[in-house]
This record gives sequence, C-alpha cells and structure tokens, in this order.
Amino acid sequence: MKIRRVVIVGRPNVGKSTLFNRLTGRKRALVHDQPGVTRDWISAPADLGSGREAELIDTGGLDLADRERFAVASRKAALGKFREADVLLFVVDGADGVSAGDFEVADLIRPLGRPVVLAVNKCDTKKAQAALHEFYAFGFGEPVPVSAEHGRGQEDVCDAIIRMLPEGGGSDRPAEGAPKVAIVGRPNVGKSSLANRLLGSERMIVSEVPGTTRDSVDTVVHVQKKSYVLVDTAGIRHRTRTAEAPDVLASILAVKSLERCDVAVLVIDAKQGVTTKDANIAGKIVEARRPVVILGNKWDLRGVAEKEAEAFFDDVRRELPMLDYAEIVLVSAVTGRRTGEIWKAVDRAIEAGTFRVPTAELNRWLEKAVSRGPAFTVGGVVAKLKYAAQVGVSPPTFAIFTNRKGPLSPNFSNYLENRLREKYPFSGSPVIFRTVGPK
Repeated sequence: MKIRRVVIVGRPNVGKSTLFNRLTGRKRALVHDQPGVTRDWISAPADLGSGREAELIDTGGLDLADRERFAVASRKAALGKFREADVLLFVVDGADGVSAGDFEVADLIRPLGRPVVLAVNKCDTKKAQAALHEFYAFGFGEPVPVSAEHGRGQEDVCDAIIRMLPEGGGSDRPAEGAPKVAIVGRPNVGKSSLANRLLGSERMIVSEVPGTTRDSVDTVVHVQKKSYVLVDTAGIRHRTRTAEAPDVLASILAVKSLERCDVAVLVIDAKQGVTTKDANIAGKIVEARRPVVILGNKWDLRGVAEKEAEAFFDDVRRELPMLDYAEIVLVSAVTGRRTGEIWKAVDRAIEAGTFRVPTAELNRWLEKAVSRGPAFTVGGVVAKLKYAAQVGVSPPTFAIFTNRKGPLSPNFSNYLENRLREKYPFSGSPVIFRTVGPK
C-alpha cells in the first residue's frame, strides 16, 4: 500500500511536537519548554479526516544560525526528510510574530518545490490572531491559525493538508503486523549508529556524546521481502533528582518502547563489557517479558580472536543471568561487520516467542520431566501434577494444574524451564509457568 508523507518543519520551540501529538492522537514526541528537545525525527499515522490518512513526521527544530555539531547534524537529517515529503507542514509561533529565524527556514524549504501548509501555532490571543496577516510574507498562501496546546484549529490544518496532497504515488506503508524491534541500551553504546547501518541512511543523529537521541523513533525497514518496524530508543537512564527533565522523559519513552515491541535488541559496548547499567536495562526487558537478542557492538575495537569472543560471552552470561536464554551476536555498526546476523537472530526470537506445544505432547514431556527431576513442589509443599496446557504466546505461557495452590518452587521452576528449552525452540524468549490449584 501507499501512504502520503507530511513532514513538520520549523524552528525550535514553536510547538511542532505538541501539534504532532495532537494530529496523531498519541503522546509520541517529547514535549518540553527547553528548545531542541526533539533532535531526531519520529513518525506516526495521522487520520486527516474525509477518509484520508498520512504518515506524519516530526523533525528537530531548525536553527540555521546554530553551528554546534548537534544542530548541524539535525539539519542534515531533516533535509533528507523534507525532500521525501508530499506536503511540508511549516509551523511558526503566532505569539512571537514573524521572526528572522522563520524567514531562514522558509528560504531553506522554498527551493525544494514541495507543497507547504503554513500553520501559525499559539494563536490563543486576539493580538496573535490580529497579526495573522503578517505571515503572508513567507509566500506560502493563507496561514492556518491553530493552538496545539489547547487542541484548537487542528481540523483546519488537516483540511489544508488534504487540499495540498497530490493524487497518486505515496510512500510504502509497513506490512500489517510487521514485528516491532526495539533497540535499547544505555547511552552511547552505538544504538543510533546501528539503526543507521540497518537502514542504510543517516536516519538518526550520531555523536560520541551520550544522550544525543531523546525521542523513540519508529521506522520501517525491508529485509529480503520481510518488513520490520525499527524503534531506535533513547538511552535508558536512571531517574535521579539531578537528571534533566528531557532525559527522564526519554527514559520513560524507552521503557514504553519495550512494552509495545515484539523483540528487544539489547546493545552492549563490547569494548567496555557489561556494566551495572546494562544489567539494570536487562531487568527492564525481563519485566516487559519480551523476546530479546543481545548485541555486542563496537566489536571492531575489541578484537576478532575466538578467545576474545568467548571471554565476552562469559562476561554476558555471568553479569546478565536473567537473560541466559538470549542469543548473543557480535557486530560492528561502524563497519557493518555481521550486522546481517541481527535479523536472523530477531526472526529466531520471534519464532521462539510464538511457538506452541500441542497439549498431548506437552503432557507426555512434562510427566517424564517430573519423574526424573527434583520434587514437584507448589507453595513449598510436595504436590501432585494433574496436567498442563500452553495458554498463551508472546511470551509462551504454560498453566500447570495441581492439587495445591501456590507458585512452583524456584528450584523446580528453574529445572522445568531448562528441560523445556532443551526440548523445544524457546531460545530468545522468556517462558512463564503458572500453577492452577483447586478452587
């Protein structure tokens, strides 16, 4: 299927992300008073009304006078999206009036030849509304007054976009049900470099300074006739009293990305090895109960000797025992070495998370496992096994019916999980056991 792309453009802190959230009906973009909070671009479907839908893309604010390397990288990334747009949604600040920065943005996008809808945001006062005529100076036609914060004028914006959309064409829409893959990890382990490598473009802003990516970004990637939705998340940080508000928001979005993904890809700096922060993020993946692949990134900086790989594997297994079922892949995002193996590992994790064991076969296996293992105890007391059934997937969940109430003992639960993984292809996915006792 084809879907139109509408790209939001404007200088920092004019309310682009707030308008994005309004038009998409979800809180996906970070919103904060601090200019430049949105550094990467994010996208989501937007219902424009009249049966029309578009992919709405929110880009980082453009401050053309800012020569700092983050700002330069942000402009470079945004310009690529402007050229791909079917319509540009140019957002300005009605409370500020026409500014030199707005004229610079207008001069930047005008040569692109894209249809432009001019949205004048923060038109909450009579003074701002009376000054609307000033915005005709950009040469983009009639300005559309809107208040993104209070939800006013968004229907007018949608109508204006529909009028500008050309017939035919459009961009690829992700296949329905395409698995969502969340790239997670602490700051500066190479998540954005990895996403750029997998996408084949400078999709994210990459820097050696931690915390460059703040939004959680969704992008469709096609690999050998398969579609995936790639989520490059902001580095997960601890909440502290001294943490910057945007970084706290980024951590919240990163955790939400885990909650809605089908597979988590935990990126670890192979040169540094596993840290306490890596272990904390691994714990969040366990809490989200998602299939997982562990990537040792920056492998080109550590070495390629077999003993080096074994040492890293041992480090991961020792420091991350809660993810002992995860496959480990060594890659280099910078050189592209072995990055093709990521999709194979992701597919295996997805298959593990959705694998089902027929009830009759499961009970034959379980009866044999119980007879050969430690005492079958429920709630700390030896119990009698009746039967079992797989009651869910993603993650695979098994109900074990017994004559007693309470959870399986940790010793027996670990034993059962290990035997289950030896018999069936659950590597890469957590498995859940639930006991069902008498009523």
